[in-house]
Amino acid sequence: MTSRHTLSWASRTLRWIGTQWLHIPPCYSAHIRAGYPSRYLPVQIVRFGFGQLHAGCLDRAGQDRDTGECGVTAATSAAHSRNGGSQRAGLLSDTGWPEDDSVLGVGPSLFRRVMRHHAKGVTVITAGTEVPIGFCATSLASLSLDPPIVSFTVGLRTTSWATVETAQHVMVHLLADSQEDVARRFAQRDAAKFGPGTRWHRGALGLPVLDDVLAWLVLALVSHFPVGDHALVIGRVIDARKLAERGPLVHHNGEFVQLATPPQFSPHSGADVT
Repeated sequence: MTSRHTLSWASRTLRWIGTQWLHIPPCYSAHIRAGYPSRYLPVQIVRFGFGQLHAGCLDRAGQDRDTGECGVTAATSAAHSRNGGSQRAGLLSDTGWPEDDSVLGVGPSLFRRVMRHHAKGVTVITAGTEVPIGFCATSLASLSLDPPIVSFTVGLRTTSWATVETAQHVMVHLLADSQEDVARRFAQRDAAKFGPGTRWHRGALGLPVLDDVLAWLVLALVSHFPVGDHALVIGRVIDARKLAERGPLVHHNGEFVQLATPPQFSPHSGADVT
């Protein structure tokens, strides 16, 4: 048996042992059998072990996408598309769908067009006890109610990431529907974000706090790890304030918009959605 055949046999054997002894769920086993590199496996396999954190996946624009327990990142889909990852002749079942979903793929362009229909709240995240930094984010997501834990994403190639990566705490600001100018300012690169046009002050723990927002959260950062070209950051909420009862700023179809109907605020109204 040649060395190449020996390595191939050993690789297949280790994969089989892993799926049997570790009791990897079927969806994860499909990823392994399909030959995905480890950076494309679901986040909870690579970083946290099985079932400990269902963080979903991130698209190429860094938005948090709840694609389910066994979601695949847009980078994975793009890679499979480049390798002929569309429906192939001879692999379709009687229902018209392929029996092996690894042959399917959605490219970044189509994925981006579809996800533009997903409306998101707009936040500005700030950090830096000496030099303030901030960026606009629509990726804020609630992960846990008790204890209160949220997540957001930041681009690995942005100037803000160097500060967030080493920070112990950050501020998350929920913007009001009248603060589109703030959102646009903090969405720009190399802009004077904390110049005369921005009303802010130093708050708890020396963090930069924006004025006139709907609400803010103080996060103690728990962990962060790279997912594609972004970092997924997880933080525990250690303080929070609701400052105003106005409508939120929303990002939809590439634009900042307002709710057509002003929200009616009540502590007991609304559906319990996670």
